[in-house]
Amino acid sequence: ESLAVTEMEDKDWKESYKEHFKPWAIGDLHWAPLWLKDEYEIPVGHEAVWLDPGMAFGTGNHGTTRLCVEQLIAYRDSGADLDASRLADAGCGSGILAISAAKIGFQNIVGFDIDADAVRIAEENAEINDVMGIRFSVGGLEEGLNPKGVDCLLANILANVLVANSQLLIESLAPGAWLILSGILAVEVEEVAEHFRKADCWNSVQTDTLGEWASVRLIRER
Repeated sequence: ESLAVTEMEDKDWKESYKEHFKPWAIGDLHWAPLWLKDEYEIPVGHEAVWLDPGMAFGTGNHGTTRLCVEQLIAYRDSGADLDASRLADAGCGSGILAISAAKIGFQNIVGFDIDADAVRIAEENAEINDVMGIRFSVGGLEEGLNPKGVDCLLANILANVLVANSQLLIESLAPGAWLILSGILAVEVEEVAEHFRKADCWNSVQTDTLGEWASVRLIRER
């Protein structure tokens, strides 16, 4: 068999991801590429998260992100006081969930990740979106979480990490707080939910799936 080597232009790679990143929305919150800012129309009363993810970071259009955002909107719609609610985005990545929370109306937000590059890009994304109140930092769960310090905790990580750190996550929840777990494969979700249920401190435990991904929402007793 003969092999042929074809040299592709560099720009083809750099631009190709743009073809796959289309705007999407849940309720009154939209995610759209920054390069469409002048032409993508946002309905009155809606908010947009503008993203220029480059080649390395996600567009938010991922099952785990969508599942988490749906729970953020549910938290808001539950009548919670967003001015007073303390939100933490554990494993914030490029900051999409923390920025989405700010657009929904949360005022007190921290985001942290063990990857310094992710945190730098999260800060850049926050600046692009004019949300300057989020405090991003580099660190893991031990550094990022305070005992009883959070009213809404997002942990979009991996099932095994969530299970291994369950005590730390639970201890960081204020009375009545929501714990939103994702980064979980649908085939793992019952196992994760069952592990957290054992803590026996919940008013409700709910699992949701979207394609191959899943989330668990737990509401702590007051």
